[in-house]
Amino acid sequence: MKKIILFVSFLLIFIVSGFSFVSAEGQDVVNAPAFSTPTPLSISSIRWNLLDNSTNETGFRLFNNQDNAVILDSPTGITYFDETGLAENTQYTRYAKAYNDLGESATSSKVSAYTLVNDPASLTITNVASTSIAISAPAFSNIASGGSGYYFINVTQNIHSGWTKSNSWQNNNLPCATFYNYSVKYRNGDGVETNPFFVSTSTASCKIETPLATTTASTSTSSAQATTTVSATTTQNIATTTSTSTPVTSTSTIAYLQAEVDRIKALIQTLIAQLLAMQPVKTNGLTMNMGFGARGYEIKTLQFWLSQDKTIYPESKVTGYFGQLTVGAVKRFQTKYASEVLAPRGLTAPDGIVETHTRIKLNSLFAK
Repeated sequence: MKKIILFVSFLLIFIVSGFSFVSAEGQDVVNAPAFSTPTPLSISSIRWNLLDNSTNETGFRLFNNQDNAVILDSPTGITYFDETGLAENTQYTRYAKAYNDLGESATSSKVSAYTLVNDPASLTITNVASTSIAISAPAFSNIASGGSGYYFINVTQNIHSGWTKSNSWQNNNLPCATFYNYSVKYRNGDGVETNPFFVSTSTASCKIETPLATTTASTSTSSAQATTTVSATTTQNIATTTSTSTPVTSTSTIAYLQAEVDRIKALIQTLIAQLLAMQPVKTNGLTMNMGFGARGYEIKTLQFWLSQDKTIYPESKVTGYFGQLTVGAVKRFQTKYASEVLAPRGLTAPDGIVETHTRIKLNSLFAK
């Protein structure tokens, strides 16, 4: 009886083992995938490019650096994961696993990448002197991380700040009463650069040294008379005199010179406007971002294009200066094409800034 029991037990073990072996026959544990270089897509998304090292996987899973799955059950045959909902200019680290019916593969190597930084939306002139101009750009997130930075350029003179962690820059040692174009661009922690934003301004008028009108009050002091013999029979007494001068400022002279300075300032602005008026309107498209306070021939092109639609720019002034009228016209243009220029930026109201999306739409309508 014991032999029969042992035989039946052995037979059952063999059957079960044989069934399990057959069910798994031809099925291998899946190989781990690998990553190529990630691609940042926006300020809130990254594409994790995948290399498939197996032919028998059911799918793939993406994990963060805390071993939490962030994307589950992606189908077989994919070549990348697109992860969304991320923060601007923030570094993320990911790894992947393949899986099939037998379980998960080993982990892939880990890769890291930063999300992008938004293009600068403005560049503000914060101070203008006769020999210097100070500018400032809006701050962006995580400036201290990695290679993040700001890059300011005096485009006219090809002078730049170099990559800096400061969002302001002062350009010194400039000639007075001179017109300059400036730009700023950003880069994220991985060194991926944005498009630049441009603005124009001029240094202040040259300083005029104001002379002081003076009158001289003299006082005389007599020393002991010195006797000088001119000849044997003639002497002359000479009184020694000293003078001191006290300057007295002429208020009328200063007022006159100040009026002249103001007149010259106005003349300089008139000449700048005349120079802009002489510059031709471009036809081959806008190449730079623009905002309030900017000057130049691209502003003329923008104004000319906007003036083609009187509902957008009824004033139709083509001056080369980006003033309040131009801001209003740009806002009306952005409202008209909101789905193409505002929605991609996550905006519901126009801001009057000609950034990348607005510029692309303008070029598509008017550039030849």
